[in-house]
Amino acid sequence: MVDELHTGPGRVPTVRDLIEAAKRKIEVVSCQEAARRLAAADPAPVLVDVREEWEFDLAHIGGSVHVCRGTLEMSIEQDYPDRDTPLLLYCSRGERSALAAATLLELGYRRVSSIDGGLHAWRESGLPVVVPAEQRGPGSGI
Repeated sequence: MVDELHTGPGRVPTVRDLIEAAKRKIEVVSCQEAARRLAAADPAPVLVDVREEWEFDLAHIGGSVHVCRGTLEMSIEQDYPDRDTPLLLYCSRGERSALAAATLLELGYRRVSSIDGGLHAWRESGLPVVVPAEQRGPGSGI
């Protein structure tokens, strides 16, 4: 991916450069399109939250699986060996998921996309979010 960056002589790419290069390589979908695909697609894409575990535990999109970006390359082939599995990734704001989606493309996954704006945009769009702490009731011990 770094080879694709237009860095110029002596310029080192920034994180922003890497993210923008990733977004040019992948499919970025709106929250509304993501929700439509999750509701209507056959098969529905696997919704993958690539944030840290503590972030997932605070709030996540219902039905998502957690695969931390830091371990994605090591676990994705075991969990989803079929390279045609539709994968819909998200993070907090759509940056880590864009990088993760670009990595999955490099690993041969063909149906990968990232939610534009991540969980932040999803919430702002009024789409439902699971907040596990709110699901604990009396007697839960918490």
